[in-house]
Amino acid sequence: KTETLSSGLENVGRNITNLKSLSLYKPLMPFVIYLDSNPFLQHLDIVLEREGSLNELFNILSSNRTVIALRINCEDIYLFHDEVGKSLQLMLSSNKSLQCLEIISRASNCTLLIKYLTTGLRRNNTLQELDVNIELSENINLKEFFEATDNLKSLTMILDTWEISKQVLTSLYQEEIIPYVTNMLKRNEDMKFLKVIFYPCLLYKEDWIPIVQTFWKSVLLHPSLCYVRINKSAITVDILNDMKKTLLTQRKEKKLGPHPIVEAW
Repeated sequence: KTETLSSGLENVGRNITNLKSLSLYKPLMPFVIYLDSNPFLQHLDIVLEREGSLNELFNILSSNRTVIALRINCEDIYLFHDEVGKSLQLMLSSNKSLQCLEIISRASNCTLLIKYLTTGLRRNNTLQELDVNIELSENINLKEFFEATDNLKSLTMILDTWEISKQVLTSLYQEEIIPYVTNMLKRNEDMKFLKVIFYPCLLYKEDWIPIVQTFWKSVLLHPSLCYVRINKSAITVDILNDMKKTLLTQRKEKKLGPHPIVEAW
C-alpha cells in the first residue's frame, strides 16, 4: 500500500507545475520531482528527513537561478556532516538568486553547520536575509560567523543553549556574542532587522553594563536599523531607557530619521 501511495503521489508531483511557492512538510517522494516540474519556483519551504536529502538539495540549488527564498527544517541529528557542509558552502558560493535562507536544525554537530555557513557567506553577494535556529555548543566560532554577515540586511539567530552550563554561557554571552553583534552593527550599515534570542534566557549581571551600553549605542545610532528583538533579561531595557534621551538627541543631530523599534522579549 505504501508503494502504491508513493507511486501515486509521484505522478501527482509531476503534474503539479508552474508553482512559484511550495511547502513540503512531510515529503513522501524525492523532492527533486517538484523542482523538475516547477522550473520557475521562487519560494521553497521543506522538511528533510531522508539520509542524503540535504546534500541533494544543496547540490541542485548550486545552479538554480529562480529560488529566492529557502526554508529548511532538518531536525534529524544525523543529517548534517562534512559532505553536506561542503554542499551548503558550494551552494552559497555559486547561487546568484537566493536572497532569504532559514535553517532550523537540532543537530549535535551544529559547529560544522556554522563553519561551512560562514565560509559560504563570505563568498556570497546576493543573500540578504538569514535565519538560523540551532543548538549552541561551546566550540562554535561565532566571531568569524558574525564577521561574514556584513552583506546581510536581516539576521535572526535563535540559539538553544540548554546543553551549556550557566557559567560558560554567561562568559560566552558577555565576552563574545554581544561584542560580536555590536561590532557587526558598526560594520554593516545596511542591516535593517536583527533578532538574537536565547533559550533559556540569561539573567542580567551588573558587570555587563559597559558592553550593554556599547550595544545599545550601536543600535540607536545605526543609520538603517528598523527593528531589534533580543532577550529582555540579558540586555536590560533599564540601561536602554537611561541612554535613550541622549542617544536620540545624537541621532537627531546626525539626521538619521526615526529610531529602530526595540522589542525586549
